Amino acid sequence: MIDVNCCTFNGKDYIEVERIENKDKVYAYLVNEKDEYDFMIRVVNKEDDKEFYDPLSSQTEFEKAMALFLKKNLKATEDKAA
Repeated sequence: MIDVNCCTFNGKDYIEVERIENKDKVYAYLVNEKDEYDFMIRVVNKEDDKEFYDPLSSQTEFEKAMALFLKKNLKATEDKAA
């Protein structure tokens, strides 16, 4: 069995499918467990040994986080194909 992080936003359950560290931030990529097209990206922050998913600060940060995700996963796809 695999342990996964799950959370609820606005009554919908999301599963953390990936984390990517970039400089001083950690981005969590979350997917709605009932709708794979419903996803969100959050910044992971720690406070008193507890982790929280906080919203991204801007559209620019969203685009940066998406680029990190695509770069990582396109490379993984290319590696599998080779």
